[in-house]
Amino acid sequence: MAVRERQLRAPATDGFACRLILLGLLLWLGFGLGGCGKKANPRPRQVIVPKAIDDLTLDVRPGKRFLVWSLPRENTDGSRPAEVEEFSIFVKVVDAGADGCLMCDEGFVLLDRLRLPKPRTGFVRGRLVYYPLPQIPRHRLEAVKVISRNRHGWYSEPSNKLKIYGFEPYEAPPALTAVPDSSVAKLQWEVPRWEGTGKNVPEIFGYRVYRRTGGRQDWQLVTQEVVTDHQYIDVGLRDWVKYEYAVTTLSVFQGTPWESRRSRPVTLVPGDYTPPAAVAGFAAFPYQGGIQLVWRANQEPDLQLYRVYKTDEESGRKYILEVPAGRTDYLDRQVVPGRRYTYRISAVDGSRQRNESQLSAPVTVYLP
Repeated sequence: MAVRERQLRAPATDGFACRLILLGLLLWLGFGLGGCGKKANPRPRQVIVPKAIDDLTLDVRPGKRFLVWSLPRENTDGSRPAEVEEFSIFVKVVDAGADGCLMCDEGFVLLDRLRLPKPRTGFVRGRLVYYPLPQIPRHRLEAVKVISRNRHGWYSEPSNKLKIYGFEPYEAPPALTAVPDSSVAKLQWEVPRWEGTGKNVPEIFGYRVYRRTGGRQDWQLVTQEVVTDHQYIDVGLRDWVKYEYAVTTLSVFQGTPWESRRSRPVTLVPGDYTPPAAVAGFAAFPYQGGIQLVWRANQEPDLQLYRVYKTDEESGRKYILEVPAGRTDYLDRQVVPGRRYTYRISAVDGSRQRNESQLSAPVTVYLP
């Protein structure tokens, strides 16, 4: 009877074993198919990750390069905030001429990590992140990309990639000069010569002008737009305040820009340094016991006075007489008959500099 019972139960046991074998086969086939071709994203569907950075670019400053990108605002599903707390910067390096696969995904290595809100390297300004790139040796190519990670530990897709060339750039412009005028600084410089070697000659695409005031240490960029000429006029300055200026050269090779260090600074003090025109029509003659002086009026709007230089030819004594700007004549009664007197006249403006015109031709008068 026991033998019979075992014979009756055997088919059930065999069927269960078959079902296990079939299930294992299906699982094996599923994993096998998943392992062929493109691998699926290992993240669960409900995981929310930041959108990939799509505005990675290169910003140049005097003697430095910065990677710049925007802080991600959204996640891939459109929700906010992205809650990014770290960026990973990856770089791939190749020699010049071997850039066939420079932009491929393979071969990138970790360069640095920036942890928010205060990264150890670089800084955040507004919605932009700045990362200083190390100097790239000449004849070398680099590709750079950035990946963000949120506070839950999930990583975004890689950013757009940048191709960066190492080359010998132009130096700062030589022979910078500055001429002051009223509320104005007129700058001029020479086009720099390339001092590099080899065939990779960069191209100058402009200049930047920097200014600092009153002995301060921080330089302010004056020209938000690139200056393409080798001269610039800075307006709207405060008269009689000291300013310093420096200029940089912007050069580019194969799409990679570079900004030179600042030139040797020049100092100026804006103000009215332009003297009035020389006084015209000046004449002198004896009149009513004195010597009458006459001239034509100057037309400068800031004219303040006329200055008369008088010399007693017999005694050699010299005098200075001042006449208000509204007058065009003066009767000198401080004279002695029988002597000769020589007169010259100038015009003086009302600026802080008290600019004075050239002296007129001398006029000598004998008083009988």
